[in-house]
Amino acid sequence: MNTGVMTSELIEQHSFDQSLMKAFEAGLITEESAMLYCSNKGKFRRELDAAMKRLGVGGVEAPSGLKLNIDMRDPTPVVESTQSRTRVIRPRELAQ
Repeated sequence: MNTGVMTSELIEQHSFDQSLMKAFEAGLITEESAMLYCSNKGKFRRELDAAMKRLGVGGVEAPSGLKLNIDMRDPTPVVESTQSRTRVIRPRELAQ
């Protein structure tokens, strides 16, 4: 925080981002609304994460809506080897 803003807090003046943070901490606005209207997104995101951790709200990482698609069926063949022979076992074709 710069000195001008810190000094202005002593006389009860706040930046818009500070007002957004206070409104979020009071439960008056959502995290999404605060992020939408803040002026410095990177700095505000860090402060918002710290506030969420302090308040014990959810996890520090907000859900992104992205999902990881993992195919649990292993497409790679398995090779079994014994002294006398080697056998390749391929996954079964999936019925569609």
